[in-house]
Amino acid sequence: MNLDRDLDTDFLSVDADARVGDVIDLLGDSPPASVVVRETPAFGGRDDDEDDVFFVFDAGEVAAFADHRDALIGEMVAAQERAPAPVVETIAGGGVDWDLVTGGLLLRGGALEGLLVDAPPAARRSRGGGGGAAPEEPKAVGVAVDYAQSVALDTTFSVLIRLTGDLAGANVIPFTATKGDVVDVVVSPRSGFVVDGPAEAELKVSGEKDGQPLPIQVKLRATALGVGRVEIHVFRDRSPLGSLTITPEVVAEGAESGEHGTATAELEDAPPPEADLELLILEEMTADGRPQLRYLLSAPDEGLKLKPFGPVVLQSEPRQVFAEHFKEIEKLPLRDEQDRADAAERLEAIGSSLFRELLPDDLRTLLWSLRERIETVWIQTVEPFVPWELCRLEGVEDGAVVEGEFFCEAFALTRFVPGTGRHPTLRLSNIGLIVPDDSGLDNAKAEAEMVRKLAGDGRTVVDVPATYLEVRRALESGEHDGIHFCGHGTFPDRANPERAEIELEDHKSLKPNDIAGAVRNLGLAKPLVFLNACQAARQARGLTGVGGWASRLLDAGAGAFVGAHWEVDDERALAFATHFYERLDAGDTIAAAARDARMAIREGGDPTWLAYTVYGDPGATLA
Repeated sequence: MNLDRDLDTDFLSVDADARVGDVIDLLGDSPPASVVVRETPAFGGRDDDEDDVFFVFDAGEVAAFADHRDALIGEMVAAQERAPAPVVETIAGGGVDWDLVTGGLLLRGGALEGLLVDAPPAARRSRGGGGGAAPEEPKAVGVAVDYAQSVALDTTFSVLIRLTGDLAGANVIPFTATKGDVVDVVVSPRSGFVVDGPAEAELKVSGEKDGQPLPIQVKLRATALGVGRVEIHVFRDRSPLGSLTITPEVVAEGAESGEHGTATAELEDAPPPEADLELLILEEMTADGRPQLRYLLSAPDEGLKLKPFGPVVLQSEPRQVFAEHFKEIEKLPLRDEQDRADAAERLEAIGSSLFRELLPDDLRTLLWSLRERIETVWIQTVEPFVPWELCRLEGVEDGAVVEGEFFCEAFALTRFVPGTGRHPTLRLSNIGLIVPDDSGLDNAKAEAEMVRKLAGDGRTVVDVPATYLEVRRALESGEHDGIHFCGHGTFPDRANPERAEIELEDHKSLKPNDIAGAVRNLGLAKPLVFLNACQAARQARGLTGVGGWASRLLDAGAGAFVGAHWEVDDERALAFATHFYERLDAGDTIAAAARDARMAIREGGDPTWLAYTVYGDPGATLA
């Protein structure tokens, strides 16, 4: 971009506390095209730690305020509820593709340089209103990010997130859009940084052939030495378009700054969302290194889109806390009616405690108020620990605490890992059945027979010998769009999720790190994977990210995953699977099928009905 040509410097800049009469006098007989009003943090009682904001008026608009000459120009801004103009600051070393910038203001070193426009100033002032333009065809655009590869500790720098017409490279999320489409961007630091200011913003697709709107500028503060990690999630109409990950290095003060970096992108399908309520849960770190959860809630019928809540700072190590919860649940005695009543009460107490501890006050109040208007809930999160199904709604009515239902009881609920594929259509045309002969489970044969009876009407069920080599070969083939395992599962090392196991025959086992190499071909058929085994749904932080069966299988391309957080009763596990498949075949969504299956096996205080978790598109159905 030639800034001498495209930077409009024909404007008058004034502070918000200037009198309207003085501004009109400054405009004179040959006024400039625009008036820019700068509002400082102190004006109107704004917080002192906020940045200056700018408001742009046509000169003629200000002249129309002549009846209010003694008023402050900032008061006229407030009366009109005018939105601030977007601003971009130049950053050391470049990193901004100015050819993609139109509209807004340019700052250099904190000083207002000019208005960024998509044509020379004279042409912009003389532009007339043509008519009859044909509707634009959808075009390919992308979201990209510019950032410094290295930054000094305790300094703040800007990440610029922009729309681009250049779709080449791994750092772009491509999609098709028409003029006026809006994409929402959420920035979530995972390590090394905290957000300094707003972390959510919108980008609106321009109709201009050679330009896109001003980039989003999100400020990050470096808090820990080493390579950091920041995730940028992109949505349209609440549906995920994909994620970008950037990894700036935090260096000691005085170290040389690096060049601008390249992000890595993970794409997602983006069908129309099916959930009544969607909760994006971001796991981040505070400046002093403690984990925190930040929430963004969308509910279209309630007019909510990515409404922020929190953060909630976790005071204890979550891995240890939830491991102890699971251990307690597994040891609940169920010998007689009194034991079962006590167990049911204890489960409710755990659920209420999780709801109160993990969710901020205003989010708890909102969920309680929406509970009877919401049917389907979609939880999108990368944190590996929390059994969100177990959270129990609670509210206050007439000054008294009122208990509600567990999340998975009140709602048809599924989970989702941002950055993995979303699959609204599932197929069970070729099910691979894995049942070790020597598991010793009383109902293993009955469960195998139940799955075999799903065959017919174009569906086949293939018995896969439950040996290590045969299971790997079956997964490598990529032929099975359904995979069902019935047997034992363990999660022996809470610090290493890759040591989780499902037990095969002859004392052999399959581990999550076996889902590597050619075994990842299992994702070719986008299978529904059901591991009906104890502890198969547990996740934890691994060597390079979240580990465990769900994350490994979904990353390989599985269309959905079903498993249990803790040990389950053999008989009820069979009943859950039976009802789940029946409801899918009847046309239910995967979220509704799971809830129906839960309710069918709920009995006494046995916790099996709460153990299961489902990862996938909540509206997914069988083709």
